[in-house]
Amino acid sequence: LSTLAKLKDIGVDEVACLVDFGIATETVLANLENLRELVERVTRPGQTGYSIPEQISEHRVTHMQCTPSLARMLLSDASGRKALGAIRKLLIGGEALPPSLASELLETGAGEIYNMYGPTETTVWSTMEKLSTQAGDVSIGRPIANTSVFVLDANRQRVPVGIPGELYIGGDGVTPGYLDRAELTSERFVHLASHNQRLYRTGDLVKHLPDGRLLFLGRVDHQVKIRGHRIELGEIEAALCQHPTIQEAIVAALDHPSEGSALVAYLVQRQATAPQSADLRRFLESQLPSFMIPGAFVVLDALPRTPNGKIDRKRLPHPDVTREPRAVVPPRNPLENMLAAIWQEALRVEAVGIYDNFFELGGHSLTAVVVTGKIRAAMCAAFPLRAVLDYPTIARLAEEIEKLLASGPRSQKPSRPPIVRAPGSNGTAALASRLN
Repeated sequence: LSTLAKLKDIGVDEVACLVDFGIATETVLANLENLRELVERVTRPGQTGYSIPEQISEHRVTHMQCTPSLARMLLSDASGRKALGAIRKLLIGGEALPPSLASELLETGAGEIYNMYGPTETTVWSTMEKLSTQAGDVSIGRPIANTSVFVLDANRQRVPVGIPGELYIGGDGVTPGYLDRAELTSERFVHLASHNQRLYRTGDLVKHLPDGRLLFLGRVDHQVKIRGHRIELGEIEAALCQHPTIQEAIVAALDHPSEGSALVAYLVQRQATAPQSADLRRFLESQLPSFMIPGAFVVLDALPRTPNGKIDRKRLPHPDVTREPRAVVPPRNPLENMLAAIWQEALRVEAVGIYDNFFELGGHSLTAVVVTGKIRAAMCAAFPLRAVLDYPTIARLAEEIEKLLASGPRSQKPSRPPIVRAPGSNGTAALASRLN
């Protein structure tokens, strides 16, 4: 522990253990328990603050870069808002920045806030705009130094101001292409003869505003960005169609004003029995990274289509109206009542059972951060984010919280225990004690 403390003091925040194959297998196995105990003692909550607001305060951070999703999460907590207000220059990028979120960020009092835009293929940032309370919109601004931008139509001709077109980027930041993928490189990196430039086709739909700024409108294709990850919806659809019970599949990214975008899969089943969300999720997890797993699965009799036979994405129903029925096992004690109320608020569901899976109800990593913050506030004690991810049911999570409270030490005890609305209480407040 003393060695790890010294490493931490000099700024090391990750330590790994090499299991040497030169050591006898029996010796290695016999000491795994000691290694587990060391990990638990070092990562025991309450010793140091590793949250982003605490890190900003401790290190007096003045410049910060993050995605809109992370910024939204920080704004949901008083300590996060205070931390953002201390930042002198805040760079927001990686996803589209909603105007409502931009307004909230400006209200924090942060010195300067910039909306950054640019794909990896042009060395990350290509355009930028400083946010202002006087601006009536949130644009992606103008090109940075040594960068040129063009808004072109399907024939690669410039479009007039105010007319949507695909954004092409040129300049020193344009990369050579994709390693060992010549066909894809020739498709996305093109030569514009009229300006004798090599350009990258972003696939983003934009338009020029009268003052010369660029306004982001969406994607020309069906590629989206969610929580900083670039996702090809067709890749998820292709994986779903490999499932034996699926006949057709369409995946859409739906926007929520407070949570950002989330993936929803719309399915037409091949068999009489509808596929279960849990089974589909496990099937996709074997083929795709976690950030590409839809948060909801909606089974339809047929996909909506336009008169010419194309999928009509505008007519896809909201997932809330087709949520699968499930047996809800109610909370059994005040702690489970408290957790269920927190989950209901964070996940926006009417009822939560103690054996319902956090991720199957639509939860994800950022939702877990929000839930963790509410649990910490209710308990008035430190609580690890990892617990929500490792124990995704209320029953298991409650067990871990009881262990944590029993092991101590605790934060200063509040003068009165928190009051939360208990599921099924018809508005009656139920006491959620700290199980003294």
